[in-house]
Amino acid sequence: MHEFFPDQKIKLTFETVQGGLLFLFHRANEETDDPVRVRQSWSNIHSLLSRLRKSQRYCAKDVPLLIWQEGQELHIKFHDPDSQVVEECVFSGPETKRILTGLEKLPNLN
Repeated sequence: MHEFFPDQKIKLTFETVQGGLLFLFHRANEETDDPVRVRQSWSNIHSLLSRLRKSQRYCAKDVPLLIWQEGQELHIKFHDPDSQVVEECVFSGPETKRILTGLEKLPNLN
């Protein structure tokens, strides 16, 4: 499992699951650790990386997930279906590099 920390009070982790990748968004202010789960297939992860390399936005078709880069920063906007809240994480340049390296090195992408 990979862990990443944006400037906000949300921690991003991702782990491989059958058929793809599961993004977990953990809120620091929640008493229970019940993260927002966003699953993406391997083909979606390929598309995500391709779009980021071309400085384009990635918008998932089946779940509310939007990812893009502005300069060195990585932005991830997701929708919590339980609370109906849209949240955005902004990752610094070094964290962005760690995230992209982590995604590119996943075994199912080689």
